[in-house]
Amino acid sequence: MVAKVEFHSGQLLPRTNVVWHAKRRGAKMQIKAHVPQKGHGSCARQLGRVALFLLSVVLAAQDPRGVMAGRIFDKSGAVVPGATVRITHTATGVTLSTTSNAEGYYEVQYLPPGLYTVAVERGGFKKWMRASIELHTGERLQVDANLEPGDVVETIEVTAQAPGLESSRASIDQVLTSREVTQLPVRNGSIGYLFGMAPGVVMTALPKNGPWAPGGNNGYSVGSGPIDFNLDGVSNNSVGGQPSLLPPAELVEEVQVLTTGYDASIGHTSGGAVNITLKSGSSRTRGSVAFSGSGGPMMTRDFFTNRFLFDPTTGPVNQAKIEANTPSVYWLRYTAAIGGPLRIPKLYDGRQKTFWMMGFQGHNKRRSVSSTGTMPTAAQRSGDFSSLLALGSQYQIYDPYTTAPCGPTRFCRSPLPNNIVPASRIDPAARAIVKYYPLPNSPGTADGLNNFKYNPLQPFDLYQPIFRLDHNFSERNRAYFRYSQSVFTSTKIDKMTPDSTVTGRTQERPHRGIALDDVFTLSPTSVLDVRYGMTHFFTDVRYDSQGWDLREFGFPPSLLSQLSDQRRTFPETIVTGLTTLGSNGGSFSSNYSHSLLAVFSSLRGNHSLKLGFDGRLLRASRLSFGNVSPQLVFGSEYTKGPYDNSPAGPGFAQSMASLLYGLPTGGGVDINSSSAAGSRFLAGFVQDDWRVERRLTFNLGFRWEYEGPVTERYNRTTRQYDFITPNPIQEIARRQYARAPIPPLPADRFTTIGGVTFAGINGNPRGIHAPDYRGFMPRFGFAYQVSPRFVVRGGYGLFFGLIGAEFEDVQQPGFSQRTSIISSLDNGQTYIASIANPLPFGIRQPPGASLGLLTFVGASPGFFDPDGRHPYTQRWSYAMQFAVTAQTSVELLYIGSRSVRLRVTREFDAVPRNYLSTSTERDNDVINFLTSRAANPFLGLDAFAGTALGKSQNTTYAQLLQPYPHFTSLSTDIPAGSSWYHAVSVRIQQRLSRGLHFNAFYTWSKNMEATSYLNATDAIPEHVISALDRPHRFVLTAIYDLPFKGRRVWGALFGGWTVDAIYQLQAGPPIGFGNVLYRGDIHDIPLEGRERSIDRWFNTAGFERAPNKQLAYNIRSFPSRLSGVRADGINILDLAVHKNFPLRERFTLQVRGEAEGALNHPLFNPPNTNPTSTLFGMVSATQTAGDEPRRIFVGLKVLF
Repeated sequence: MVAKVEFHSGQLLPRTNVVWHAKRRGAKMQIKAHVPQKGHGSCARQLGRVALFLLSVVLAAQDPRGVMAGRIFDKSGAVVPGATVRITHTATGVTLSTTSNAEGYYEVQYLPPGLYTVAVERGGFKKWMRASIELHTGERLQVDANLEPGDVVETIEVTAQAPGLESSRASIDQVLTSREVTQLPVRNGSIGYLFGMAPGVVMTALPKNGPWAPGGNNGYSVGSGPIDFNLDGVSNNSVGGQPSLLPPAELVEEVQVLTTGYDASIGHTSGGAVNITLKSGSSRTRGSVAFSGSGGPMMTRDFFTNRFLFDPTTGPVNQAKIEANTPSVYWLRYTAAIGGPLRIPKLYDGRQKTFWMMGFQGHNKRRSVSSTGTMPTAAQRSGDFSSLLALGSQYQIYDPYTTAPCGPTRFCRSPLPNNIVPASRIDPAARAIVKYYPLPNSPGTADGLNNFKYNPLQPFDLYQPIFRLDHNFSERNRAYFRYSQSVFTSTKIDKMTPDSTVTGRTQERPHRGIALDDVFTLSPTSVLDVRYGMTHFFTDVRYDSQGWDLREFGFPPSLLSQLSDQRRTFPETIVTGLTTLGSNGGSFSSNYSHSLLAVFSSLRGNHSLKLGFDGRLLRASRLSFGNVSPQLVFGSEYTKGPYDNSPAGPGFAQSMASLLYGLPTGGGVDINSSSAAGSRFLAGFVQDDWRVERRLTFNLGFRWEYEGPVTERYNRTTRQYDFITPNPIQEIARRQYARAPIPPLPADRFTTIGGVTFAGINGNPRGIHAPDYRGFMPRFGFAYQVSPRFVVRGGYGLFFGLIGAEFEDVQQPGFSQRTSIISSLDNGQTYIASIANPLPFGIRQPPGASLGLLTFVGASPGFFDPDGRHPYTQRWSYAMQFAVTAQTSVELLYIGSRSVRLRVTREFDAVPRNYLSTSTERDNDVINFLTSRAANPFLGLDAFAGTALGKSQNTTYAQLLQPYPHFTSLSTDIPAGSSWYHAVSVRIQQRLSRGLHFNAFYTWSKNMEATSYLNATDAIPEHVISALDRPHRFVLTAIYDLPFKGRRVWGALFGGWTVDAIYQLQAGPPIGFGNVLYRGDIHDIPLEGRERSIDRWFNTAGFERAPNKQLAYNIRSFPSRLSGVRADGINILDLAVHKNFPLRERFTLQVRGEAEGALNHPLFNPPNTNPTSTLFGMVSATQTAGDEPRRIFVGLKVLF
């Protein structure tokens, strides 16, 4: 068997691939490899070096190229061995040659996507040739040839296009070609918008960002699973399961969205995969430069902005009002791509072996975002809330300085006369903060919510160059190299406050990436491919108020001396119901991903075998500065009444009163540690694509994966909770408790068991959980060609999920320390803290791991479940594909999956079930019992310093009845969840015919899950409709060259124009409800058709609205989600038109216009589901809030 690399002229191309030769002697096959004698060691020595290299690093990725294989027959149907098969890449003119083996099979691997011509020759037969064969990313294309007897100089050209049927593998995917990627109108100018263009993929969130924020383009799910992203066959993932880089469309050869793949080389995901393949240079220099822009009247206003403008109650419509509420925005996009053979005059001529490609994209966006907030009126900031009493007694404010005992376990307060805070009692520090709130400029609701409209300016700048080089070193060795870089800067110039620096922000996000691939031909039937990739993704968030002089708020020098100078900002001020002022100290993160893949491939008879190693090494370093300046939180804890356990009033009046009194109800200062987490991923696989006979192919595979537990470089993380050992404070806490035990809990039953343990200390391993070596994954698929026009396919596979550093962060209690603000130690009878002196006892320093089980007592420490078992998904599918014509196919698909061992948050420190109410109404007896005050057994203990449990004289019965009363909460993720997914799709695909190319599919699906507990004390998670469930989804992508020609009117107007469109119609997500009190039939909650409006999205009649009748401390029965009550779905048409005008030889000018959201259709956010809110059941924002519902871009492109 001989494989030769030739140019189209037939000349041998030196220094490219191995030369294979086969001679048939009787029934045996003799194979010789013609290997250059100089500069190469033996194949065994090279393979050994590669193997040693693989053992020393961690690996990863998926191949972006395709395989062309087939079988040669004669007219009688007998196989033809020894036939020469030449495969020519149209773009470069490079030809790869091989010969069919004894069974008539041939195979050529690692072919880049594109158009090819296949020619077959054999003595005694006419030459067989077929042109314009399109090979896609990840495709195994079957091209069989039927030879006819005759002279080899005669040629049979097969011009009929074969039906586009998938007859060699069971996988389900959608491939978007270069033409589709560059011509379809992608929202925000980001190819991430195309990830949803495949059956089985749902859009879970409307993409709102351009290519500068890849995570914002990851609003997709495949059967409730995440997506693995690859660029040129190497990992393109960042932390959180989002793509690290989105290249410009002009540089993309293909995008493959893999819904279900059964090849054993596919891993590192329990969902789907996206493979982006970049273009490589061709035999001629080709390229394009494009520019487009939008702004002003080319962008429409948000639905609710228009509603406000034309609402008579907001004043007359005039130019000043329109300008004040119309965002100022412009957006410039520019891209360039150019490539060809590498030639350096008089130095190097690489037309036969070296090709280069480079591209660039830039985005400059300036916009003011239409935003809605809530601000206090002039009267309210001076303490006057009297107008709210007309709305009901629930708005009554209570005087925090009248708190007094009323019974053995309760405290009472008196109403504030006329709901007015006396001017003499308004804290001076509160006045210093309040002056930064702007006055309302919009009517809002009756109680003052949503009464402020503003347009903060947000500039975005992206610059992204990418370079790729393909080179043939020798006949045995070819490689490519890619370098990518992006620099993104985002700022927020917030004009909400009188001083814009109070909430302004700057974000920088640079990226670097490289990829290197090397293909070694080891023997005539064996090939080794080694591929390495690295990405570095960095994020730095800074706030404009950094360096703020905190003396303005009266903070004492003793406090200021303890605050870090690094990133000190305007204090983050959170008043429940109002728009937040200030910010935290910002953050930065640095994520490195190294990946390597090695695949050994061999053709053995009718078996195509692959053996590979696959894995990656991830390093994630982070530092969230937290609240370097004191965070000030104001709620209703001290201003509600008449009892201390009364429900909070609606709106913001009670919380605002707390601010005016200068009494924080929460907040604190953080001293946070940095973290340097990492995990390793290693896999091995074997794959056999077995062509049993001409029409039947089996895909048999087996994969093993190991993802090591997350480690922190310096062991700065907790591990598991010790549920056995008594906490060191137990003895003294029991003595103090015995002095005043509560009736339901005798003193001898009061215990304080356990505490968190730390990784790498006291015999604990460094990993946050135990390693899991049980990642065995069988894969099976089949494809059976029933007839030339009908194929059936199916498969089953096991896929393991990820719990490494990509999705799991370390927990650092002890290494990071928060000192909480505690305003009162006696339930509000006296106050020890204020705005001017929020931390009278000073700031606690992080003790690290030195406290052992005492770490974070009195608080809620984070820890991990030591069970390191990975979640896994069983996925199966069945497909029937029918070719209606050579260009059009119809496919019926079924996809199912079952996922188990999904991570579920489990609360271990909940009040025991037997103390909770089972009443369907508010049970005040139970609420009063569990909120009753009792002596605090942890008062004065050093380990509890800086916590409410350490400072308060009293605590609640609920706290003492918790299984671990020395903590406020104990929760972690455990592998107890599951999900089910079933989908049926109908897909119609038409390749270019009569100027029309389109793909359309409709999917019906159902997604159920058990991934959360309805009640913390439930034995198993709640079985409920999934938040990812979208039962109906229809997608159409189309490119249509208008058929008008000639010089007549229609030809003159429309001739030469092309229309490009993406249309998506999708059902909305189920709406989530809290612990609501509902009286009635839940089937009456949904509203259909004209009954539903943005002011009454669902039937609110059966819900209890009164704050003092809401449920608490009860066994909940109302489900968290209802399948019939859904938010607004997606109904989007993105449209583009363009026309090409020849300029001169080799140059073409393209005029283009795009309309993102061409129908200007509003896509509404879910409605408010808080029954006590005046907005309950109402929609107050759109999914495109902060973006324009329709954007029109116009641009020019020069192609050469």
